[in-house]
Amino acid sequence: MKRKFMMLTLLISGPKQPGNDIDVYLEPLWVGIRGVYDAHNGEYFTLRAALMWTINDFPAYGNLSGCVVKGYKACPICGDDTPSHRLKNGHKICYIGYRKWLPINHPYRRQRAAFNGKPEYGTPPEPLTGEEVLHMVQDGDRVCWKKKSIFFNLEYWKYLPVRHALDVMHIEKNVCDSIIGTLLEIPGKNKDGIAARLDLLNMGVKTDLQPEYGERRTRLPPGPWNLSRAEKREVCNSFYGMKVLEGYSSNIKNLVSLQDSRLLGLKSHDCHTLMQQLLPVAIRSVLEKPARNKGNGHHWEWLDAPTCARGKELIPGLLRRMRAMEDDLKLIEEQRKEVEDKLKLVEREKKELEYEVGELCKQKRLLEDKRTGQRPRDNQIRGVSFLSLVLGFLVVLVIMMILCLLSNWLTFPGGNNEKLMIN
Repeated sequence: MKRKFMMLTLLISGPKQPGNDIDVYLEPLWVGIRGVYDAHNGEYFTLRAALMWTINDFPAYGNLSGCVVKGYKACPICGDDTPSHRLKNGHKICYIGYRKWLPINHPYRRQRAAFNGKPEYGTPPEPLTGEEVLHMVQDGDRVCWKKKSIFFNLEYWKYLPVRHALDVMHIEKNVCDSIIGTLLEIPGKNKDGIAARLDLLNMGVKTDLQPEYGERRTRLPPGPWNLSRAEKREVCNSFYGMKVLEGYSSNIKNLVSLQDSRLLGLKSHDCHTLMQQLLPVAIRSVLEKPARNKGNGHHWEWLDAPTCARGKELIPGLLRRMRAMEDDLKLIEEQRKEVEDKLKLVEREKKELEYEVGELCKQKRLLEDKRTGQRPRDNQIRGVSFLSLVLGFLVVLVIMMILCLLSNWLTFPGGNNEKLMIN
């Protein structure tokens, strides 16, 4: 495993999660772990960690920060001014003031029927700083705070501009499951029902969709988001026929159940690709024009009407182009290898030609020497070498003879006188 992929995990055993008591497990972050052995220096030290921020879902955000994440004051930014409304039939609290974070001239701010029947002219509040949160908690102002976060024991925690971050992929998966479940009417994930229609009626929104009570059963008028069986089958077939690049997402074909007209086993990254790119293509040709235009946002506004009707063919066409480009790249790579092989062959032939030119030059010199009546240079060199050898031998022989005469003369200095006396 590479070092950048290593992760320090903390496993908390037990049948239930600790909830707000998770501070007990977080205390070693600033107290430190004593007695950690350093094998390089051969000594023990106290291991501490520097915490920059936390990444978690919204319930865990409440456990770590101490903020209330349920009830009427569940917004950590709005605080006491959280715009909340309890649904009488759904028995849940909804938060309907989210349009204040849109730009001031956004068209959604002026729409009434699509939201809560009122326009939105509010401005978003400023988030609280760490010092302000600590001051509120210490002074006992805990309307929106259920405890003091143990992270404030860190001296630098109140000065951090970002202390907690929400896991967007986790939230996006929940939203995607709700949208897919509502469109395909998947049991257990469908958010459209009698209670939802009655709550819309109480709020004065989309009163034409109120339930119609009959003698035997209650009928729900079809809304812009409701699909017929044929349309559900068409959406599933669109997903079933989609092909994406390797590593882009899971094989969408394996996530589609054509018999039940539903999607199964969606992972977080699959929901991300569906929400951002694939889902607008699949539903573009089955939903009504106002619904599909509002639901798809600005990502697909550049598509014209014919392209929208054939939106499910857009991605396969792009994939065909990409496959053609991959084939062209493979062909270019093969041609490059062929050119390199030809260059090596030309280099080899060049060396052979240089050798042959050298041999021809030698033969040319021999022919010129024969024509001028001179011995070849090689023979001349051989003759000169033999002559020098003979002269050297004669010189050595003369020196030896001189040495012999000198040795005889030195050995018998009075030889001539003795001859004369005998005579």
